[in-house]
Amino acid sequence: MTHVKILSPIREIGPGAFSGCVNLTSVEFPPTLRVIDENAFNGCSKLSSVEFPSQLKVIGDNAFCGTALRSVFIPPAVQTIGKNAFDTRSLKEASVPSQTRYERNSFWLAKVTIQTENPVPGGKRDSGKPKPSGGGFFDRLRRKR
Repeated sequence: MTHVKILSPIREIGPGAFSGCVNLTSVEFPPTLRVIDENAFNGCSKLSSVEFPSQLKVIGDNAFCGTALRSVFIPPAVQTIGKNAFDTRSLKEASVPSQTRYERNSFWLAKVTIQTENPVPGGKRDSGKPKPSGGGFFDRLRRKR
């Protein structure tokens, strides 16, 4: 299985639902999806393409840990991103709404640019300047110029 299309009316992807599906490369989520639980796609080492639905609320701990995602756009409706949710070395860019709560280690292994002001699809922002980093772990994050 290399591609999964999850159909409506699914609202939640349970813990470990696709964990370890090493040949999975892409996932299509339904607009009804609200929760991606812990470890849902953990260890899907070839997963390189996801587009989150606009009404998604929660991305659980380790949800996309160990995947091949290179960039993610987090929709404004997302309230929380769990610990190590995007713990993957392949991730280079993440667009996260300023109101979304995430853990200091949500993007732990990623060498990532996190944009947090007025994100729009495609990884661009409406404001002209990157938000300053908060120190510690965030000092390791590169800012897009």
